[in-house]
Amino acid sequence: MGCGSSSNQVSENDDSAESSDQVKPITSIGWDEIQRLSKDGKTIIVVSNKVYNATSFMSRHPGGKYTISSNAGRDCTVEFNRMHSDYARNLFQPLFIGELDCILSDVSHEPPS
Repeated sequence: MGCGSSSNQVSENDDSAESSDQVKPITSIGWDEIQRLSKDGKTIIVVSNKVYNATSFMSRHPGGKYTISSNAGRDCTVEFNRMHSDYARNLFQPLFIGELDCILSDVSHEPPS
């Protein structure tokens, strides 16, 4: 499977008691799925090839909502690592929803077009 496709998709119709901004954890997420979730109102970011749903965290982010929303739907590894301590990285772990299904080089931090 190429970069941008995903064998697993996040279910839109989850019958659990989770809030509407949460998505089910899955193993592999492609850029097409990240873009779909972003269009559906989720704030999805990629850091170090890990995919996070930051929607529920935006109102609590010390740097403000814009800092996260401006990075939604893209890889923000460089920005994230530059600004965050290990403590902050640990706070982000519960937002993990899956691994990126293709590895980005250190040069490219945008989804394939």
